Amino acid sequence: MSIYGERIKLLRNNAGMEVRDLAFRCGGWTRTRLANYESGKRKPGLEEVRIIAKALEQYSGKNLDVYILT
Repeated sequence: MSIYGERIKLLRNNAGMEVRDLAFRCGGWTRTRLANYESGKRKPGLEEVRIIAKALEQYSGKNLDVYILT
């Protein structure tokens, strides 16, 4: 698992969401796409990280993209 994936999963779990819930909030992504980011099979690009952060910010606060990337 990548550090990006670990942080995305941690934030998602802290928000009380399932993978499918966050995927939906990311604009209708597939569950598989998000699961691949979390498992480290794929690395999200900057735009994907921003979308994930925006989908989670009401649960976990602002500047999540910075947290995920650093």
